[in-house]
Amino acid sequence: ENRAPWAHIAQAILAKHTQKAPIVHPAAREDPFLQTWKPAITKLPAHLKRILKVARKYNLQWETIANNPEVTRLLPIWFHLGANEQLNKLNNSYYAECLQERHKVCTFKEMEMVSIRSSPLHHQNRDCKCAHCELDRSNLGCQKPYKCRKLVKDILKCIKPKWDP
Repeated sequence: ENRAPWAHIAQAILAKHTQKAPIVHPAAREDPFLQTWKPAITKLPAHLKRILKVARKYNLQWETIANNPEVTRLLPIWFHLGANEQLNKLNNSYYAECLQERHKVCTFKEMEMVSIRSSPLHHQNRDCKCAHCELDRSNLGCQKPYKCRKLVKDILKCIKPKWDP
């Protein structure tokens, strides 16, 4: 990454001080300019308060005419800026936490990788013995891989066509 060191520090401070609602799991806090969650301005240092006030005053947001699929796949999937309102409900589900903590899914691309894994032996139940479910249970500690996979499909459906590579 070619960002200045202060930008990493600022991002960490912003991620530490989120608003009370919606609840944003710590693993999902990437960048409030690339996601829909907002930092709690009152808790921030003065210089960051000024930056965010100017950003709000001028309605700073990431907007494109045509999205580059490679770049779009690198965007954070949680609280995705190009998603519909349904994603807010899915972001904080039990299985979303499993995807964040155990499966280590952060970006659109990582979410896609989970969604395309399939096996003709896969069954939509707790006792599925397909290779992917067995690996998720043994290597990741995921109790219900089929539920995580279903949530992945539901989340990907929430992304608006403009933002879907």
